[in-house]
Amino acid sequence: MSPKQKTATKRHSNSRPNKFNLKKRRRQIQDNVEQLRILSQ
Repeated sequence: MSPKQKTATKRHSNSRPNKFNLKKRRRQIQDNVEQLRILSQ
């Protein structure tokens, strides 16, 4: 394997879980917003 290929695979493997974490974070934020709305009413 050439170093170029190594860095490419590393880059993709690093970006994958980050996307998943972003989705999780967005979902948590949305849940928090809904709870705040319910409490404020």
